[in-house]
Amino acid sequence: MPRTLLILLALPLLMLFPDGARAACGAPPAATVYETPEVEVYMLRSRFMACSLPAGTPLTVGFRHTENPDEYFYVTRVIARRYLHVLRVIDRPSGDTFLEDQLTDLRTGAKITALRLDAERGNDVAVVAGALVSAGAAGVVVQHTDGRTQVLDTAPASGLATSGGRFYWHTDAGPQTAFVWLRASSSERDPRRAYTVGRCVPSAGAELVLNDDGEIVVTRRGFALHACRKGRTRRLGRVGRVRDVESVAGRAVAYTRAGRVGVLDLPTGRRRELHGEGSAYANVLVAADSTGVRVWPAGRMKPMVVAEGPASDAAVAPGEGIVYWRDSTGQVKSRGIRSVARPAMMPASTSAIPSA
Repeated sequence: MPRTLLILLALPLLMLFPDGARAACGAPPAATVYETPEVEVYMLRSRFMACSLPAGTPLTVGFRHTENPDEYFYVTRVIARRYLHVLRVIDRPSGDTFLEDQLTDLRTGAKITALRLDAERGNDVAVVAGALVSAGAAGVVVQHTDGRTQVLDTAPASGLATSGGRFYWHTDAGPQTAFVWLRASSSERDPRRAYTVGRCVPSAGAELVLNDDGEIVVTRRGFALHACRKGRTRRLGRVGRVRDVESVAGRAVAYTRAGRVGVLDLPTGRRRELHGEGSAYANVLVAADSTGVRVWPAGRMKPMVVAEGPASDAAVAPGEGIVYWRDSTGQVKSRGIRSVARPAMMPASTSAIPSA
């Protein structure tokens, strides 16, 4: 879920000086918005800067406006360790809202944009490694950061969802699907030492995994992964078993591990997990395996069975509450689940599975 960038100046000063990698990007320690061992996003005066570590060239990816306080930039996440997703929002005096997705390749500096909402029209947008996928009145179109464009469907479409490179959508003809080859994840960098962020104090010798706007900090020490929020630290799992860690809604952490997908709610310590291959979409879990398809929205005590029997490639279109999957014959199936619907202005997917 997007986090406002306007709270950056309220972040407390860090207790440690930046290491060499951060210095290479030019980031003041207290200005960090989002960082991993491979990528750093930070505030520099009125600009939001981003670069790949250790020696990437900083790129301007947004602004903190004083002359136009109704325009905002939100950093949502970094995909495949190199693609930065930013949501641009403009609240116009007329009452209309303009939403635009921006995806920047921090290695090459290439940037693509996709319209999500304006006064005249709206699109579903999925953000994946190296591409933005739009579904709307013009059909389903894939824009790649390397300049390529693919048209998956020319018919008006809605209900866009993705499971890795598998995309789903609805037209008047029913549910549709296509597979798109996506960029592989970049290799991991050497670990960076963790440091104190707000009330999150790492253990001695801990290494940084993720710092999301100072709200959620994930570290690893030895074979243990820990997640901290507002000074409360909880064990996430074992290094090598827990993978693909992402923050969710400013209060939870999504992850995958050995045949499961899960979400750990940091304030309560409650953990939800589903067996099978799956993803977390804005705090909604979905998974499929040889027994069927299950979905587990936040707030429910137990998962819902969507379909029984062998299934694969499960995905959710949260804006419209549609669950998609493929059955044992490869046919596309879908079902509307009202309890998984959420506002369409949020990013269509925060996938916790690898994009490659």
